[in-house]
Amino acid sequence: MSISKSGVNIRLPLLLPEFEKKRLVDKFILWAKERLDEKPYFHLDKFKSYKDGDKVELFDQSYALHIDEHASNKNSAQIVGSAIFIKVRPNENKQDFDKIVSNLVYKVIAKRYKPRLWTWLNTLNEAHEFGQLNSIRMKNNTTNWGSCSSKGNINISVRLLLAPKEVVNYVLIHELAHLQQQNHSPKYWKLVDKACPNYRIQEKWLKTNAKNCII
Repeated sequence: MSISKSGVNIRLPLLLPEFEKKRLVDKFILWAKERLDEKPYFHLDKFKSYKDGDKVELFDQSYALHIDEHASNKNSAQIVGSAIFIKVRPNENKQDFDKIVSNLVYKVIAKRYKPRLWTWLNTLNEAHEFGQLNSIRMKNNTTNWGSCSSKGNINISVRLLLAPKEVVNYVLIHELAHLQQQNHSPKYWKLVDKACPNYRIQEKWLKTNAKNCII
């Protein structure tokens, strides 16, 4: 069985007896519920519906959103001070419009915060000596908060910026620890615990509030 963005997928041999099919399906559904409780962001909405005057509350600053729906040329977004200015062409389809605005908000925030997170990552890495850090990318990812490759490339979901500063700090440490351990073994969690002794509190926040962290 597997869990995807579209649902829980269960495949069983065709000739299994009915009682065995029921037993396995019940077992797999229980397993899926446990996994979804651990990672509630599996079923998050992909984008948020914004309106003019809304606020985007990030870990370090609140941004007022100004949406101009009468842009005659291309769609655009920019941050000026504590405001995000969005220019978007008219669109009669609300879902398409919401998706375009959400994507513009995500991109302008990622552009602003990518250098800051890169500096933050390097500071943490120097303090705890996790390993060789190569690059950072930011995506509007709803399936995880971040990832780290064996080559030292770290991806961070822009949604993380909606979390408190201490939670952001924990996730950065979580990914940096993978520079030494590409797994979640006891050795890995020992590294995390040393750098972030209260990481369980931050994990709990992520699980509880994942549904509210949508850009």
